[in-house]
Amino acid sequence: MEWSRDFTALVLHFALHVSRVDGVSLDQALLRGTPLYPNFMLGTAFDPTEVVWQEFLAGYHAASDHLEWTHAFYLAHARQYPPHPYGCFRYHYHPETRTAGLHFGNLDTSGFGALSRERRGERLGELRAMFTDLQRSHPEAEMFAGGSWLYNLPAYRTLFPPEYIATATPTTPGFTFFNVWGQFLDGAWRLRSAPSREFVARMERATGHARTDSILLCFPRRAFRSGVTRNAPRPVTLPFSPRYTSEVRRKDMRLTHAEWGELELIDEIERSRRDALAALMREHEAPLYRLLVVLTGDRDVALDCVQDTFTRAYEHLRKGRTVTTPWLYKVGRNRAIDEFRRRKREQVDRDALYDIGIESTAEDMVSLRQAFAALSSDDRAILSLAGIEGLSGEEIAARLGIRHGAVRTRLQRARERFRTLYGGGQ
Repeated sequence: MEWSRDFTALVLHFALHVSRVDGVSLDQALLRGTPLYPNFMLGTAFDPTEVVWQEFLAGYHAASDHLEWTHAFYLAHARQYPPHPYGCFRYHYHPETRTAGLHFGNLDTSGFGALSRERRGERLGELRAMFTDLQRSHPEAEMFAGGSWLYNLPAYRTLFPPEYIATATPTTPGFTFFNVWGQFLDGAWRLRSAPSREFVARMERATGHARTDSILLCFPRRAFRSGVTRNAPRPVTLPFSPRYTSEVRRKDMRLTHAEWGELELIDEIERSRRDALAALMREHEAPLYRLLVVLTGDRDVALDCVQDTFTRAYEHLRKGRTVTTPWLYKVGRNRAIDEFRRRKREQVDRDALYDIGIESTAEDMVSLRQAFAALSSDDRAILSLAGIEGLSGEEIAARLGIRHGAVRTRLQRARERFRTLYGGGQ
């Protein structure tokens, strides 16, 4: 089965977006930002010098119509996926790690939908058959794992034991596999219009400073990874254990309409939380990043701190709590301070200072770095918000979670300390 021309267009659109936003070459974006390489039957080495890949790139750059060339090349080299012996499911066993990796493909032809309530019993039967075979063929298996965007869907999650689903955590995969791209294709590998439109809209709203971690937020549904082992610290019902398969045999294969309504409500709540997180990131990601660059003195560390901050924000939202601006900046600031102390940095990265808008001559740069590094984290934060972000006293108070009346005093003292450190009081 081959994907549609519209999906190829979406993939190329994303490659151009990655190249523009992440600052990498288009060739690199096509290699690492799309599912093209593995689906040209080239494996997963992602070798840029591979002969067939070089043939594709040469034709792409020479073609007057990039979409037509790419889709024709894909059809000529389309990867044929292995059969799913258990309906929509299959597994791949890795003997070196004794791990069974789960794969799902929408091969249901009933017309109801692979994860519909009408087909739930069929899916559970397929899983039972697959896990029974896994236990018989690989009794030495120690781990069962899976990674997919499908974990966003209650109808998919409820197919598995609670212990397994409890391990599901957001992951930052590459953009080359269908564990994240599959959300845009239906069972016939045609483009699904609604998530595709949202994907394009998120790309158009992306900020110019974003990198790979932020680019991931363009995808409407994020990939999650779950995994359980027989050596877990507490008893776990492995999906391929006899206990699980016997429980599935006894289990009612259909949910009531009320139960399905509850699952749909949960799905809607999860969607609203993701939208709330996206709104927070649109408003605060760039200024928070610039602030944390000042606090950490390192652009990459600051980016990691920003990602950790928004991960905390998402967990906060999942608990039904409100994420306020002071709370968000407090979390980010504390994370940056901890990182700064851990690294025991004595200098501020020169490129980082350029990133936040501070330029200086080569002669001044050493003393400038030393002055910023010598300031306390609170001083660096308030100077950044006032002098670089240009925020008002009220806005600074909201960001730092302090009283409005205290802003002027703190800012004056921070400026005095900086002048003393960076010019002997000049």
